[in-house]
Amino acid sequence: MINFENKITVAGRLLDNRIVLDHEYKGVTYYSGVLLVERASGNMDKLRVMIPERLLMASNVALDRPLEITGQVRVYNAHDDLVRYSATVYARDMMAVESAGTLNDVQLTGVICKPPIFRKTPFGREISDFTLAVERGHGKTDYLPCIAWGYKAREVAGFGVGDQISLSGRMQSRDYHKAVESGECLTRTAYEISAFSLELLESAEATRREA
Repeated sequence: MINFENKITVAGRLLDNRIVLDHEYKGVTYYSGVLLVERASGNMDKLRVMIPERLLMASNVALDRPLEITGQVRVYNAHDDLVRYSATVYARDMMAVESAGTLNDVQLTGVICKPPIFRKTPFGREISDFTLAVERGHGKTDYLPCIAWGYKAREVAGFGVGDQISLSGRMQSRDYHKAVESGECLTRTAYEISAFSLELLESAEATRREA
């Protein structure tokens, strides 16, 4: 039995110091915003955050302050004609901090649910795209988009569907362009987990052979 793990801790500032009403579900109101999280390089990741109203009331933080948010990476409907689903930071705890720094830590344990895709960028860098299924509980599962670079990309390329892995990394945003039927090219943002370390916990192929 898999001990699924899904934890993220990030720190940054809210874009425009604001959040907006997002949706209501089973009597709970949720707000969303964009958290600007700095990388060591100085570049900024623009991460979607989802905050339950009760957490806002309990934490009583000023939205113009640097914030540290701990929670899970979840996938929600993106409400976008070009993007069906979007990885989002779901806040379970939130507090104001003096400085945001570059805090961006993700810990995941789950199951590879699609064959990883290995490729090279135009500059020759090796990269693998893969999707990790992490059970949330209550019959729900989040399918999280992940990437790995270099030798880790080659390692991931050898994984198969059903393999159980754990990883450490960061959540990041990436702008890309997508053409629509009118011929216009629109800019959209993708969100993914960039893996720094990986560990194969159990091979699905080995398990099948043992059975």
